[in-house]
Amino acid sequence: MADVEEIAEAVGKVVIDHGLCTGHGRCYELEPERFEPDDEGYGQVVAAEVAGADMVAVRRVVDLCPEQAVRIEGLPGGA
Repeated sequence: MADVEEIAEAVGKVVIDHGLCTGHGRCYELEPERFEPDDEGYGQVVAAEVAGADMVAVRRVVDLCPEQAVRIEGLPGGA
């Protein structure tokens, strides 16, 4: 697993796999400036590009999504 410094220096794009999302809402509860609910309560990305210090916060969302529906594309080794 990458350390915090490596994650904070990375650049990527956050995406939600809508086939996996079941609408728990953790993404938009944890990072409301980056995610919001759609009309049915499922998460949607409103700010896809992730870099710098934001990467640590978004990685937390990835780690805490119970369905593993949130991921960051473009990172070495995946996220």
